Amino acid sequence: MPKKRKVIKAKKRVTTTNRLTNFQLRVVILSGLVILLVGGITYCRIRMNDPHRVFNAMLENTLKTRGVFKKSDQTDNFQSQKQTTYLQLGQQNIARGLTELTQGENTSVITESIGTPKEDFVRYKEIKTDQLSKSGAKLDFTKALNIWGQTGSSQPGETNGQLFGEMTLGIIPIGYLKPSDREKLLNYIKSNNVYEVDYSKVIRTIVNGRPTYKYDVTMKPEAYVNILKKFASIIGLRQLDNINSATFKDSQAAKMTITIDVWSRQLSEIEISDTGRKETYGSYGAKLNVEQPSDSISVDALQQKLQSVN
Repeated sequence: MPKKRKVIKAKKRVTTTNRLTNFQLRVVILSGLVILLVGGITYCRIRMNDPHRVFNAMLENTLKTRGVFKKSDQTDNFQSQKQTTYLQLGQQNIARGLTELTQGENTSVITESIGTPKEDFVRYKEIKTDQLSKSGAKLDFTKALNIWGQTGSSQPGETNGQLFGEMTLGIIPIGYLKPSDREKLLNYIKSNNVYEVDYSKVIRTIVNGRPTYKYDVTMKPEAYVNILKKFASIIGLRQLDNINSATFKDSQAAKMTITIDVWSRQLSEIEISDTGRKETYGSYGAKLNVEQPSDSISVDALQQKLQSVN
């Protein structure tokens, strides 16, 4: 039988041209993926940093806050007031504040306050004045210093805590609401245009290495009082129950500048036009050990101690 010929298949020769083509193809594919990735990141950044989204996210974040510090300064022709207040929400609802009130060059009073939804405690830390006693001696307030004076609710269920109310029922309400309550309140704020924002005048600045947006905002008094009443009702405060928001219908709208941290979408500052008042917010989520004083007298008794200094 004739022998079968052995068929030898020629190996396909990979040329330099083919290798370059494959390499170039991989480069093109990789470059396309990079472009898509960068484009996607850029789009997300633009979308997430949109001033409308940042402002609305700030409103939502203030309604799911566990703790925050606020510094406020206000100055007029007669006096200046500086206040630092810490608000804690959740297992313990409590506020602690330090206030310095100055009149002229020689008179100042420093007080410390602790407040819950139902009661307030206040004590005088320091009192300076150039007034003299009847005998011509310098007034001595030692007996009235560092004594806690207490005010509380006179009726069961009342929530007349002034310091706590000032912190939660601010220009932008601050609280920790469950999602359903938060959504209802946010929908009301948006549908009633409580805060009118001029987005054409948003200014982007860098503060301590972080981007911020400054917004020109006009607040409608009647709609604002309505959201405060709704918010207070949700968190169990009763101070606004008897206030009729309709009485503010013809009140002049308040104008202010609101500053927001773009990255955290948290309220940074509120400056109210024509009042000289500025509020600065920070340290969100911080926790301090704040306890109610165990020993106190009535605020009326504390005031009597002050008035007895002569």
